[in-house]
Amino acid sequence: MSAHPQPSATTGTPLDDDLFRGTRLILNNPEEVIAGMYRNLFETDPRLRSMFEHSLSGQYERFLSGIVHTLLARARAGYFPRATIDYLENLARDHRKFGVEPADYGSMVAAFSQSVHQVLTTTATGLPRECDQTDIAAADAISGAMSEIGGIMSRAGRIADASGDRASWEARVLDVQRRTRDIASIRLHCRIPIDYRAGQYLSVNNPMLQGVWRRLSPAVPPNPEGLLEFHVRIVDGGHASRSLVSTTRAGDTWTIGSPQGSMSLRDNDQLPDASLPHNILLIAGSTGLAPLRAMLFEIADQPNPPDIHLVFAARSPGELYDLHTLVELEQNVNFLKLTTVVQRRDDAMFTWPSNLSNHPMAPIPALGRVDDYVVRSGVWKNRKILIAGGPYMVANTRTALIHAGCNEEWISHDPM
Repeated sequence: MSAHPQPSATTGTPLDDDLFRGTRLILNNPEEVIAGMYRNLFETDPRLRSMFEHSLSGQYERFLSGIVHTLLARARAGYFPRATIDYLENLARDHRKFGVEPADYGSMVAAFSQSVHQVLTTTATGLPRECDQTDIAAADAISGAMSEIGGIMSRAGRIADASGDRASWEARVLDVQRRTRDIASIRLHCRIPIDYRAGQYLSVNNPMLQGVWRRLSPAVPPNPEGLLEFHVRIVDGGHASRSLVSTTRAGDTWTIGSPQGSMSLRDNDQLPDASLPHNILLIAGSTGLAPLRAMLFEIADQPNPPDIHLVFAARSPGELYDLHTLVELEQNVNFLKLTTVVQRRDDAMFTWPSNLSNHPMAPIPALGRVDDYVVRSGVWKNRKILIAGGPYMVANTRTALIHAGCNEEWISHDPM
């Protein structure tokens, strides 16, 4: 892939004020801008509508989050940082599973830029709206940045197609093990093994989800046998998670998308062969354990693993759904220390915890929220820290660690 240009008169300057103003325009009118983009897109090319879920409400939120994250990175640096380019390229490779062609990104760019200008120049009732040169410059900055985004993603799609990279894989469900009422471990076999890194996530779909894709992290490292294991928890209002936990049966066929995510134990997430830090803190909230467990299994086979402290948090003891496995691992390696944290001592009625939530050698769980626990329990300033779990848990824990003096650059998690 060609190197990305550095800041210049044509690519912008650091702290791009016009692009910041344009991004603020989007944030101030999110529903109008995003809904307008999809309306413009589907009017231009109706074929693209079939690539999306029946309800676009969740898609609106995902697109808004991704595009704002990307535009702000561009505005702060004056060019797209390498990490942001990697994010866009991975996204383009993954979008091929929907049937997205490289040329479709041009349609997306045009539809989005048109929507921004429509919101800027027209009121909600369709009447003309006054705008000054500053507003026009902000909208033009958005159009320019979107053109760059489209070029990056289109190029990544063409390269992936030309290299023969697979857009998706088929996997057969081997078994479904209910760990609690709300949590299941689902094991699958992929005839063609997927080349992912421990810590990454895969998008999954099955016929019951009706076009809805769910991002799941394998709980085992990549292996030549093509075996996968996902830990899935039913979340409130989550149609996809409820379907995966409640209706999946052995013999079902899932479609798996390409690997995404950059969370890694190594000092440089972009260099798989980079050295490992000496001390690592892993913080898992519920099924956020999966990617961290995959890393632990992978590193257990290495000759000189670093010292790792794993904090496994759940709402109650019964929801420490993989405790038995973790204690057994801790007993058989010399690099791992395990701590558990629960928000209450007793399980709610009808939670149905399995035997895997218990172990005679398990530590007594600390009581409280995981973000409070990690701050009061030790000094983590000299450790690389990885956090995996729900978005609020990740955000709160990250903030608490930074306030406690931890180096923000040493804290890793996937985008929330």
